[in-house]
Formats: sequence, C-alpha cells, structure tokens
Amino acid sequence: MESLIQDAKQLIFGYGEKVAQQKLDEMMESLCEDATISMPNTLPLEGKAAIREFYETNFSKGNYHFKLEFTDEKEVAELIFINGLMDKNFTSAEERSNTSYDFSFILKKENDVLKIFQMRLV
Repeated sequence: MESLIQDAKQLIFGYGEKVAQQKLDEMMESLCEDATISMPNTLPLEGKAAIREFYETNFSKGNYHFKLEFTDEKEVAELIFINGLMDKNFTSAEERSNTSYDFSFILKKENDVLKIFQMRLV
C-alpha cells in the first residue's frame, strides 16, 4: 500500500510540473478518461476533452511554480486519496500572482496504470 501512495504522490508532483511547463499532451496522459477537476470560480470540468479545452483556453503565457505539501493520504477500495496544501505562483511580464489552495486528489488505476481521477482545489 505504501508504494502505491508514494506512486500517487509522485504522479501529482509530475502533473504539477507538466502544468508549470505547459505540456498539455503530457498532462492529459496523467488523467483518467472520466477525470473531473473542480477549481474555484469555474464550473467543474468533466472528462479529458473538457479539461483539455479549459487549459487550451486559459493557459497564460508565463512561469508557473507549485509548492505542494501533503497532509493526509489513504487507500480505500482501490482508490488513493491524497489531501494537502498548494501554493501557486505565476509570473509574466504583465502579471504576478500567488494563490494558496487546499487540494484533494483521488487516483485510480485505469488499464493497470495509476491516473488522476478527481482533483479539487478550494
């Protein structure tokens, strides 16, 4: 069980790095086909097509940096639950922002590969 939780944490870190580098295709590989993402001030995104469209439309050109702190994790019925805190820093020529979120991820295996099933930022 501990190994699967460590794999889940690494997947979450990797997803953040892909977002920071704006590698959309690689980001999508980290997600289940029926993934959902909930973020403040947006409607929930359901499915990879909706998630891709959101990122294509909303990626700002600039530098992203994420700092993650995991606070709780568990495995229940083949699902991995990971909770924590995230600081997101964004810098561009026109804008600078720092936002903090509580996060919750649910991960599961899809075709024997661990992927992000749900992500929630509050």
